[in-house]
Amino acid sequence: LGSGRSACAAGVGSAWKLQASERHWPVMAEARESLGVRDSRRNALLYNEGAFAMWHANTFDSNPAGTWRLYLVTSTGNSTFAFQDADGETVRIREEATPEKPYAGARIFRVGRCARRYHSIVVGAGLRFSFGFILTDAKAKELLGRAVRTWK
Repeated sequence: LGSGRSACAAGVGSAWKLQASERHWPVMAEARESLGVRDSRRNALLYNEGAFAMWHANTFDSNPAGTWRLYLVTSTGNSTFAFQDADGETVRIREEATPEKPYAGARIFRVGRCARRYHSIVVGAGLRFSFGFILTDAKAKELLGRAVRTWK
């Protein structure tokens, strides 16, 4: 991470929040363009081996309130994304990569004071990058219409 100016602690665990710089955002710009999303960058997070994000719901950090969040995830090792489903049950999704094939996935969920989707992340091995976007209701509906559900 160099001199420390390109990242800071994310605040919910031991992940690092990548600071805005031309080195980090080309991937975000390309993703925004391919998704058809404008001015919606939320953040970019780096989780190194053994890093985690505690259980949290992004309840008070949505801007504007009551929007959707999309995270594009890639990792070089093994990690677990856990969340509580609508019935309050904990669902754990293993994100497993091999040297030949990195893991790639997407997560879409509603955020806001009345839309709490508690989730956590634990990285066992390798690196995990997570790029976040804020979505409008219309864009979330469009993307969810094209999504493939991979749990339950």
